[in-house]
Formats: sequence, C-alpha cells, structure tokens
Amino acid sequence: LPPHVPLWYWATAFYYVNRGEMAPALAEFTKGHALDPGTKDYATLAAFCAGRLGQTARAQARLDSLPDLPDYYADRAIVYAGLR
Repeated sequence: LPPHVPLWYWATAFYYVNRGEMAPALAEFTKGHALDPGTKDYATLAAFCAGRLGQTARAQARLDSLPDLPDYYADRAIVYAGLR
C-alpha cells in the first residue's frame, strides 16, 4: 500500500502497538485520521496510544467527544484501556 492510503497508517500503527511502541503508533494513527477523518476508529486508537503515553488530557478529550450511546461504548472501552 502506498503511504497516501489511510489503511497504510492503520497497518503500520498496529505493527507498533503490537511491539508496545505507542509513540510511533500514535503518529501513524494521527496521520491516518488526517487522511480519513470520517473513520472514528483512528481518533479512538490515537487516544488509546495517548493514554498509554500518559497524555491523559488527549485521551479525556476523546472520551468527552463521544456521545453516550451504545454505538460508542466500544470506543469508550478502548480509550479507558489506554488510561489503565
């Protein structure tokens, strides 16, 4: 996949997450979100990484932006897992 395809950043971000390297994963999720802002998962997973990096304000901002609806409960769980 070429780097201008959002899925490229999704794949590379998860490569870093699986290695426990949250800073580069956060950068990749952020790039993917910039290319595909309509996909809410990029922002959620970036917030997960931010939480793991101690950037609690960024993670909390994502939580605050999510509606309190069942469709978003999984997103909330992911962000909370980052804050563990």
